[in-house]
Amino acid sequence: MKPMDKKATDPELVSGMLIRVRRTLSIQRIGDAMTTQGHAISILALVCGIGAASLYYIQPLLVSIAVDMRVSTATIGVTVTATQIGNCLGLLFVAPLGDRFDRRQLLKVLISIAGGALVVAALSVNLAMLCAALAILGAAGVMGMIAIPLAADMALDGRGGQTTGYVMSGMLVGILASRSVAGFVAGLIGWRRMLLLGGVLMLVVLVGVHFMLPPAPQMAESATYRQLIQSVPTIIRGSGLLHRRMVLGSLSFCAFSIIWTGLTYGLSAAPFNFSPATIGLFGIAGLAGAAAARGAGTAVDRGWALGVTRSSWMFMVAGAVGMLAGGLGGGVVGIILILSGIVAFDAGMQAQHVTSQSLVSRALPTMRSRGTTAYMTVNLLAGAIGSAVAGPLWSFFGWGGLCGAAALVSLAALMTCNSSVAQVSTPGSLSK
Repeated sequence: MKPMDKKATDPELVSGMLIRVRRTLSIQRIGDAMTTQGHAISILALVCGIGAASLYYIQPLLVSIAVDMRVSTATIGVTVTATQIGNCLGLLFVAPLGDRFDRRQLLKVLISIAGGALVVAALSVNLAMLCAALAILGAAGVMGMIAIPLAADMALDGRGGQTTGYVMSGMLVGILASRSVAGFVAGLIGWRRMLLLGGVLMLVVLVGVHFMLPPAPQMAESATYRQLIQSVPTIIRGSGLLHRRMVLGSLSFCAFSIIWTGLTYGLSAAPFNFSPATIGLFGIAGLAGAAAARGAGTAVDRGWALGVTRSSWMFMVAGAVGMLAGGLGGGVVGIILILSGIVAFDAGMQAQHVTSQSLVSRALPTMRSRGTTAYMTVNLLAGAIGSAVAGPLWSFFGWGGLCGAAALVSLAALMTCNSSVAQVSTPGSLSK
């Protein structure tokens, strides 16, 4: 028998080979982990998108529902109110549970409830039954507020902002696409089948969460439900960053609601006189915010939070001014200016929003759900105020009132960023 090569038995050579094998296996394990994490984050983005979309399906269907249920168009508006009330209650009393219970299991429960509520809404025989189902849907629709903190928990080191931005871009796409898609589909198969289709989508998402989302990290919080809810004001008082970001967030949502509520008035009047279907297409321009959301998250990870915040408000000011010029000018050039303004305005708004969410998640690692509850509650309230004043602003001041008010709010926020309110650009200052 041929004697074994001496080099093959050299201890140093064997040791080197073992090291290379271990390194290869380690790289493979890291790659597998990153693939699994990537799939999980994609599922969470889908949860945010479908969950957010479900809250807006009803809006383009109101006229069809009113005719089917034989109620006036003024009365059918209560369905939107029921959804909003349910969502606010869910934000206040359901979202904080993410700090106490397994977020993965909580997501599965909320998705199941939302799917069931959509089916009940589709089978409603009267307005009261429909409103009750939509209120439950609104409460379960806070699944996005559970998914975002869960995504932050699962993010790889140094990629929390990027992950948050990716998941929130899914939410933005869901919101912007929901009205157009729901209206189009309902025109083909009716509003009841549209809501049933929404329930089927929830089932698909539930299957994805069950099979593709890994177990959530163990929650350290052991407070009772009452203590959990009561701790939210304490967290606000104890976190200067959260308080500051609530101020900036509320200003952005107020300006955002003024613009998007007012656009319907402005584009349906002279000199444009667009139909509701055409106006809905302008929402596609807002998808630019999805790209901005992802970019903002990456910038936060690199320590550029303050710069992103300032740039975001500059974009919002520029966008509002562009829409003002387009609305007053009219014509093809006016339409181009309005579309460009929407792109800039939405990109700035979403970048600011992702920056705030990323910083809050990083500053409150064990209280992310309650931090999100506090942040989003004031945002929704400010958004409601913006929507409420949009009508009077249009009636009394026209395009100048709508876009001017949004520009002034954005400019006030920009000035706030240049004061001590927003000095949070470095990780070391996050808790200050």
